[in-house]
Amino acid sequence: MRILASRVLSAFLLLALAQSALGQTETQQPRRRPQLPDKFTNLQVLPKDISKDDLVDTMRLFSHSLGVHCDFCHQVSETSQNWASDKKDEKNAARNMMRMVDHINAEFMPKLEPLPGEEKKESGVNCWTCHRGHKEPEKGPPPEQEHRPGPPPPGMGPNMGQQQAPPS
Repeated sequence: MRILASRVLSAFLLLALAQSALGQTETQQPRRRPQLPDKFTNLQVLPKDISKDDLVDTMRLFSHSLGVHCDFCHQVSETSQNWASDKKDEKNAARNMMRMVDHINAEFMPKLEPLPGEEKKESGVNCWTCHRGHKEPEKGPPPEQEHRPGPPPPGMGPNMGQQQAPPS
């Protein structure tokens, strides 16, 4: 499960990085990245021994999934950084969401059976699953212009309820 999550995270980060690089013009000022400490404190959900690279990758997943920057959850600015502060409600909301995602991935995803004709594969959810680049999770199906209806379920097509001729 961790290998799949790591691969998905890596692919997502590469795509986001490429998109970011292509979208920045010469007239835009690049956003200055805050300095990160080498040792992290106040980690309540993430492993206490997480590497700096893994923590940064995780935070980037959150950032891209919600379309936000570090200062959305952390008390940081160009002049000061207090990464350990719990003053922002968004940071505690993120912790609750991480616990929820862990619970879904541990308790529910392994119990899903594949659809007929499909092979069982490892899968899971993450922030992107619901947020899709927005601070608030999307609710309901996409707008009609984005919705592409698939084929009807078996027995629910245009001839529903009509007797089928036996094969000849």
